[in-house]
Amino acid sequence: MTTAHIALIIGALFTALFGGLMFTFIVVIQRLLNPLSASEYTSTMKRLIKAADVPPVVPIVVIIGMIAPVIALLGMGSDSPAFAPTLIGTILYWVGAFGVTMVVNVPINNAISKTWSIDNPPADWQTMRNRWNRLSWIRTPASVIASILMMIGLTLL
Repeated sequence: MTTAHIALIIGALFTALFGGLMFTFIVVIQRLLNPLSASEYTSTMKRLIKAADVPPVVPIVVIIGMIAPVIALLGMGSDSPAFAPTLIGTILYWVGAFGVTMVVNVPINNAISKTWSIDNPPADWQTMRNRWNRLSWIRTPASVIASILMMIGLTLL
């Protein structure tokens, strides 16, 4: 097994892990959070954000999911039949999962964890919650499709 194989297996696994986490959030956690009051939502989200980031489990999953397929691409070369699906999957994950997360979701998480008060959440808390939720509908399919493309790449490698 080559470095490209190992890196692509890791890339597919970690993009799938992030996709699974986002799917669980959409299907289960959002349904539990949506009926909560502003204070309950703020309190719960503060705990969820801390649990995801301390230790940095979710950031590590995302970072490994970003780096491993790049290593695979470098190891396989552009003439490999696995190159195109792996490249498309990598770009999709970088833009659709990581990009959306960093540009929108992380700033919302930071605002919730650092500036929102449980006793006095911001007046627009539902707008922020809904925006975070909507963007999970981008991150989830981007991660899942990226993982599938990487698995296709594995079959061609």
